[in-house]
Amino acid sequence: MIHLEGLQIGHETPINKRPLEARFELGNLVALLGRNGCGKTTLLRTLGRFLKPIKGALFLNHKAIETFSAKDFSTQLSIVTTERIQTPYMKVYDLIALGRHPYLGFLGKLRTEDHASIQAILDDLGINHLTNKYITACSDGEQQMVLLARALAQDTPIILLDEATAHLDFVNRIKTFQTLQKLAKAHQKLIFLATHELDIALKFAHQIMLFHQGEIVIDAPQNLIKTKRIQEVFAVEGLKYDFL
Repeated sequence: MIHLEGLQIGHETPINKRPLEARFELGNLVALLGRNGCGKTTLLRTLGRFLKPIKGALFLNHKAIETFSAKDFSTQLSIVTTERIQTPYMKVYDLIALGRHPYLGFLGKLRTEDHASIQAILDDLGINHLTNKYITACSDGEQQMVLLARALAQDTPIILLDEATAHLDFVNRIKTFQTLQKLAKAHQKLIFLATHELDIALKFAHQIMLFHQGEIVIDAPQNLIKTKRIQEVFAVEGLKYDFL
């Protein structure tokens, strides 16, 4: 569970004028929606401890996130960004296996259960064919799937994803959202996904964090559609939205 208490985020000035008060429970896929530069990535970076809040506090399981050791925090939260990996001579399987690092002993040797966990993830994401491919030889879309696999291998209750479907084709975008929704419910994970996939997010997300003009609104997708908040944020002259 994550609790935001009087939270204002940003670099020098707050992105959200009104401090956030919110609780997020395990078992939910939360989509962060908004126009470019609205603060979606800033919130993810704050949740991931890469950026300190301007004001307020964040609690993970009733404990302030800054009080976690690096190792303990790595067993609670994993993050996937859109940065392309340039590590030469590393194969896909080895990169995914890095996600198991917080659970390994001093020698860092993978156990039978670690290999089984990685194999299950490869099967779920349908990327078995990439196992022995060098990561630098993978396309942007393939790398994105591999990074998601590494985060899943880390087996944290909370996952942060920044534009995780940015380089994927339409079919794989849908599959990724389906997988994330299933993971959230079936495996009781709390997943935050910053995305521009407006229509897909509204279909698969359990909650929406809607960023607009210094305000962050948190609500169920259907409520934001009924109140026309979504249409207001993404209004474009000559374009009509039909989410029915």
